[in-house]
Amino acid sequence: MKRLVIGSLGVLVLMLAGAPVGAVNVPDCGEFVIFAKTNITFEQGNTLLAGNIFLQNPAGYVKIGAHNIIHGTVTANKIVVANEAQVDDCVASVIELQGTGKCGTTTIGFTPAAACTAKFPPAPLAVPAFPAVCSPGTVVNVPPGSAATLAPGCYDKVRVGQGARLSLTAGGTYFVRGEFRQLGGDKPGDGSTVIGGGGRPDAPATVNIAGSYITEAGVFMTNLLVNGTNTGGQAFQIYNNSLLADVVISSLGTVHPHTGVQLRGRTELVAAMFDDLEPITNDLGAASLQPCVCRAGSHFLLDVPADSSERACVPD
Repeated sequence: MKRLVIGSLGVLVLMLAGAPVGAVNVPDCGEFVIFAKTNITFEQGNTLLAGNIFLQNPAGYVKIGAHNIIHGTVTANKIVVANEAQVDDCVASVIELQGTGKCGTTTIGFTPAAACTAKFPPAPLAVPAFPAVCSPGTVVNVPPGSAATLAPGCYDKVRVGQGARLSLTAGGTYFVRGEFRQLGGDKPGDGSTVIGGGGRPDAPATVNIAGSYITEAGVFMTNLLVNGTNTGGQAFQIYNNSLLADVVISSLGTVHPHTGVQLRGRTELVAAMFDDLEPITNDLGAASLQPCVCRAGSHFLLDVPADSSERACVPD
């Protein structure tokens, strides 16, 4: 694999006061896998999520699509559970069950603690402040099939080619004024990879995006805290069959994960709106028994997986 080294900047003095990668644990509120400001809509399909879901808007709604399964507590002003969907616990002022949709338990009344609605994004996440001067202000383009290491700093755009790998500095802070794009592949494992902190879950990289974070299908992201200040509907688009391991996405706009996206390890999604959540999962299933080596004809997405959540085998 061809290797590039991009940039030689030290860590910026201007740092984001954000949270490390880990559970979105809002002090005096709770821990959540999905946290939203306005509304959440899950499409029908085989969504399977383990974890709590919270909606701040006192007049908002969470719509659980047909056949979805949520093993956790959904808390909102209004919850709609469609036919053949299941939620372990529903807490809302209005709960609408359609067909055979059901909540394991129900609590009527949306009265969250003040800490839950005090601000968005919720503590300990924070909106990044971009530097007045973007340095080096270059466009980063990692060619297909190559590997690159990017120094902390401020960049105009970042593009990671098909099958390419971009490594970010452990604990480093990055600012991208325009688009951050990961190109995909024809089959899982062919897409691009962005690794924060050398694959160390205890040392993620922080990436602040003023534009949009767009992926194509089948990409891999790991050990990242990604903050988006774009309030538009195209703030984050994570396309089909992509794998996110130990990634926190915090967006002032919309986050749209597409069909087949898998959330692994301590991955959480925080957004002003989840207008259209296609079928996704964070359930390991048989993957929790993954071996220490990949079978013949396949390889690890990471050369040295940091933990079991990153031991994803993909075809050679």
